[in-house]
Amino acid sequence: IKNLMSKWDLPGVSIAITKDERLVYTRGYGFADKVRNSIVSIDNLFRIASISKTFTATAILKLVEEGKISLDQTVFGPSGILGNDYGATPDGSKKELITILHLLNHKSGWVDYLQTAENKNMSHTELISYVLANYPLSIDPGHSYNYFSVGYIILGRIIEKISGQTYEDYIKSV
Repeated sequence: IKNLMSKWDLPGVSIAITKDERLVYTRGYGFADKVRNSIVSIDNLFRIASISKTFTATAILKLVEEGKISLDQTVFGPSGILGNDYGATPDGSKKELITILHLLNHKSGWVDYLQTAENKNMSHTELISYVLANYPLSIDPGHSYNYFSVGYIILGRIIEKISGQTYEDYIKSV
């Protein structure tokens, strides 16, 4: 762990290992806050960053496996899963062509605007509506990889709409 922390310049790490659904090992390494010289403990909370994308993708594929959705289904517009729940797609924007597969593969045509929108402290609903209305596609959907975190937030709303559960409850059930 210490070698990895050094290699990746990580100030602190918290580890939890389970076996047979039982917690068998926990330990903190390094600093939770270098400025305050606060050592990592097993009670420190860290952001999970993009790790939740794995859970989101798994849940989407579970819905596909159950026949509840298709990867080729469009997301926005009159025939999309989310329809106009977050506002209508601007005329000529091609946003109504975005499919679930495009979002999963970061090929929606958008580039990552999450940091811009995060600074506005928006809810998921506000964020999706804002991006849908205000950010043009950089390229037609399906043609090029452009990392887009908001795509996974959108996939989370698809999970909620199709499952009829909160994202968290559905993830726990999968």
